[in-house]
Amino acid sequence: MNKQPVWKRKMGKTSSTNVERGAEILLKLGETAEQGMTLAELAELLGDTKPATHRALVGLSKRGFVQQAGRRGRYRLGPAIYALAMTPFSTRAVVEKVRPALIEISSRTGGGTYLLARAGLDAVCIDVEEGQYIIPSTVGGIGGRQPLGTGAGSICILGMMDERNRATIYSSNEARIADKITLDRVVASVAFFEKNGYAINTPNVQASTINIAVAVPTDKIRILAAVSIILPDRTLVDAQKIADLMRSVVDKL
Repeated sequence: MNKQPVWKRKMGKTSSTNVERGAEILLKLGETAEQGMTLAELAELLGDTKPATHRALVGLSKRGFVQQAGRRGRYRLGPAIYALAMTPFSTRAVVEKVRPALIEISSRTGGGTYLLARAGLDAVCIDVEEGQYIIPSTVGGIGGRQPLGTGAGSICILGMMDERNRATIYSSNEARIADKITLDRVVASVAFFEKNGYAINTPNVQASTINIAVAVPTDKIRILAAVSIILPDRTLVDAQKIADLMRSVVDKL
């Protein structure tokens, strides 16, 4: 019997190169300014050929996900992206559902709160409520992404996944997070979440800050998501007390 941990077993590649190329194009365009990017710039960032990148852009343009920017030869995100986000059951609906919890938690603790949702191999920030403390977050603002495994919010998301899917994330993200955290520590953090009902992780931004997160029950929003908070001076924060407060607020949704 193979006694090696599931996450250390080699996982086969199952995703489509064409699909991945299209997804990477959308992500790169989402990071750029209004003027967009040229075909050459996109191909270089993707490490792909111009013909292959161009074919993907043409396909995305046909459905309105990409459009030509003001000057010929530059591309940016198209209106179909916004239209999808505004459908009745969409990210917007989740944000509207959870926003009152972010506001209440921030007002009662002073910390900045973030709503993170699973986006493939990443956790993406879909809403933010600024607190009284000005503390930078590793995920940035709305639209910011971080690999699952980095940050307390993403630990909660991993903790809600079944073992097989979690193993796939571990295998896929090990190299991506190696400069920030070891995979063994990620596994230990997930185990802590499963035992205690919250995750805790000190961000790399400032050694004195603390990051605490709780999961948003899937029966309330039907996606894997977590509410995360960043507070100053971890030596003065009662993590259990903050986590209990956050859970009590989220449970009222």
